[in-house]
Amino acid sequence: MNNYFTHFDEIFKAFDAGVPWDSSDVERERNTQTCTMPSFPHSNVWLSPDTNELSMEFALAGYSKDEISVTADIGAISVSVNPDISVCEGHSIHHGISRRQANFSVRIDKAFDARKATVGFEDGMLRIQMKKSKDTQAVQLM
Repeated sequence: MNNYFTHFDEIFKAFDAGVPWDSSDVERERNTQTCTMPSFPHSNVWLSPDTNELSMEFALAGYSKDEISVTADIGAISVSVNPDISVCEGHSIHHGISRRQANFSVRIDKAFDARKATVGFEDGMLRIQMKKSKDTQAVQLM
């Protein structure tokens, strides 16, 4: 299980190597450990302050809910976007909104229960939220 509150190993490795330590390096590492995101579609990811909830949103303007499929497995969420390209009638003068097919998987820290994620699609935004399983949630000790 990842420890999101102490990153002493990263700090000491930097000191041992004689590299100036930058706290943003630890933040980047922490975010990379939580999940990896695709380059398309554009996306946002939030981790709650207590690190118990992960929220993702994907910009899928121009697609309908019927063209999007989301599946979950332990440690991954898979999204498949299969647009119906026959929807557009007539001769295209300008084509600035993507209608391309997209298939991607987002690797997620296994502490998050991806199979119990909530999924919504509204106003061109695919939103996925999931919580850590109860036995891996951070707790207040003092």
